[in-house]
Parts: sequence; C-alpha cells; structure tokens
Amino acid sequence: MCFRLVTQENAIETLRGSMVLDIKWNADSPPAEAQLLDFGGAKLMERKRSQLVKEAQKGFGGGQVAPVQKKRRLEGACDCEASRKVAELEVQVQELTEKLEAATNKQESCTLLGNAKELVEKLDGMLQAPRATAVVQAERVDIGGGVHVEKVVLSRLHAHCHNLPTKFARGLLKHVFTEDELRGKSLYGRGSNAHKDASAKEGLDRVRLEAVIGM
Repeated sequence: MCFRLVTQENAIETLRGSMVLDIKWNADSPPAEAQLLDFGGAKLMERKRSQLVKEAQKGFGGGQVAPVQKKRRLEGACDCEASRKVAELEVQVQELTEKLEAATNKQESCTLLGNAKELVEKLDGMLQAPRATAVVQAERVDIGGGVHVEKVVLSRLHAHCHNLPTKFARGLLKHVFTEDELRGKSLYGRGSNAHKDASAKEGLDRVRLEAVIGM
C-alpha cells in the first residue's frame, strides 16, 4: 500500500481513510505513522499527494523516496530470512519500475506491469502477515452516556462542520446509529404537525440521541 501511495498516480483515491505505518518523508527525521484523511475532492488530494512526494524527493537529494521503512519493523517482528526476502522483493520491484519507465512498446510494458503487480502483491502479503494478530483498534471517545465514537471521526466532522452545529449533528448521527436504525424514524417519536392524521414514527434511542445533542 505504501509503495502505491508514493509511486502510483491517483492511488490516494482508493487508499483514502487508511492508516499508513512508518512513512519516511524526510531523510533527517525518523519514520512516523500517517493517517490518510478521507475528505476532499480526488483531484485536490492527488495534487497534495504529488506535492508531498516531490518535497520528499528533494529531501533525499532528488533520488527515489524510500516508500516505507517496513524492513526495520520486520527485523524485530520476524526472522532474518523473512527480512531478506522482503529486501529482495523491494529490489525487484524497483528494478521492474525502472524497466517499465524505459519500455518502448505496449507489449513489453504490459508484461513488465504484470510482473511488477505480482511482486507488489507478494510484498504486501509478507509485510501484513507479521502484524495480522496485532491489530490495534482505533482510539474512541466517550461522547456521553457511554456512547463511544472513533476519535478520527470526530476530528473529521469538526474540520468539515466548523461553526455548523446542525450539519455536525447530522453527520454524527450517521456514525452513532446504523442506516436501519435511522430509516423511518423521527428524533423523539412525536407526530408531525403537518400530517396530524398520520401515526407518530418511532423515536431514536434516547441515550445515544442525547449524547449526540450534547456534543
């Protein structure tokens, strides 16, 4: 995933919302986690991704950006043989990328592209395996009444709905309640003044609703 983020144009469109581990964007700084925020237009996000990659390349003296410092993580999580295989695959992917850029005909390009895709899939599989049993749940925040929402969701809503409390509440409702829970319901289960003859709709769960309103 990290290789695609750094090297593939428009990769951000399919990777948005993911957590990328140990990205080394600056030669003088240690690797750090990065959250790919899931908001903004595709063109704007791609423009920002390209800008960050160019800045990182300048920081490395204009050379290729090290996509991910996962080899270091693997050396502490698995045996040396696995680390060696990962290093070999990374070299092969880099070589195929360079050959693909220099390819002179369509058939040669397709062949090289297929080989590169296969290697990237193998590399991703090897890198994901050691931490498959160590998945860390996203940090959640108690918004009241024991109702918990992911912290990243709240940050995203605050960014999108600044000074727009109604829009913020509507967005938060969609994370606190499922689509089935919201379908055909009213907030408090009261009848409509415009349709007095119609029966009152069922109200939403009061504890979760009050937690949303309290935010």
